[in-house]
Amino acid sequence: MKFLKKSCICFIVLFFVSVLNAETGNVLLPIIFYTNETGLGLGATDIFYFKNDGEKHHSAVNTMLFGTTKSQFMLAARPEICISSLYSIDGFILFSDFNKQFYGIGNQSYSGSEEDYKNFAYGIGFGVHRKLNDSIKAGIIYDFQNLSVKNKKSGGLMEQYDTEGLISGAGLKISYDTRDNNLYARDGWLFELSWLAFDSKTGSSFDYSETEIDLRNYFQISRKILFSFQSYCRFLNGYPPVQILSTFGGANRMRGYYSGRYADNIVMIVQPELKIDLSDLFQIALFSGAGNVYHDLESIDITKIKIASGAGLRIKLKDNPRINIRTDFGFSCESAGFYVTILEAF
Repeated sequence: MKFLKKSCICFIVLFFVSVLNAETGNVLLPIIFYTNETGLGLGATDIFYFKNDGEKHHSAVNTMLFGTTKSQFMLAARPEICISSLYSIDGFILFSDFNKQFYGIGNQSYSGSEEDYKNFAYGIGFGVHRKLNDSIKAGIIYDFQNLSVKNKKSGGLMEQYDTEGLISGAGLKISYDTRDNNLYARDGWLFELSWLAFDSKTGSSFDYSETEIDLRNYFQISRKILFSFQSYCRFLNGYPPVQILSTFGGANRMRGYYSGRYADNIVMIVQPELKIDLSDLFQIALFSGAGNVYHDLESIDITKIKIASGAGLRIKLKDNPRINIRTDFGFSCESAGFYVTILEAF
């Protein structure tokens, strides 16, 4: 806990130093929702952004905070801050005491035998990056979380796996970024590659490694039509805790699937999206996604994929950079989801 407090203090100090003399803006969106697992939920998502003179991209802190009538609570913050012309920091702060569902491991897990559990986790991650030129930067990253599961059922799915302990890992990250804007891109590429090692040398209770690859492209088909796509892969090797397994679903990846419906060591997805301007304030978005989870490299079969599709409405709240209220309805052959948030899925 002492390490967590010191890291949070460092983030706060660097944040306020960076904001001095910067052009700033803020967007706050209240959230209300209801599910059988959570009951009534109330909260908000917020993005505070700023840009110093001479910087190509905005610094931003995206925060989500909500609680429910069934005594659940989540706080998540993701800062991305330029602290000088050469250096930037990013990361996350997390506190979660929230109900989730576990369906088992693998891409053939059975719907109907899922187990409800309460996931308790808190932690912090951070990266320090140096620009090598206008488009490329590289740096070191660190991830720390304390994980546990409440009300695990006797004889249930979760009881088969080790779910208690610390994850603590360090690694490297490199990125190539030619986007015209990092909050709402209309042109350019983003490629990010990261690798983390978790073992007893870094204080981890679990021994495994994580490799993440994120490729995105954006281009205008015409003045009113924007096409973008994302290809995302995450590979785990070793013995990770079940809460950290690779998944898809939720508001950003394969919209229409429950977040975590399928879980395993590897996830690979591709998702295109088309945004069409109806006016200066409104856009229609059409999106799809294809992918799956796999246990290891030998089991990857791209002919056996899962598909989700959907549509949404974008309502502009801010310009330069453009920030939208994003409402999406996604569906698959198994489920559907409705999402309301700010910032784009990718």
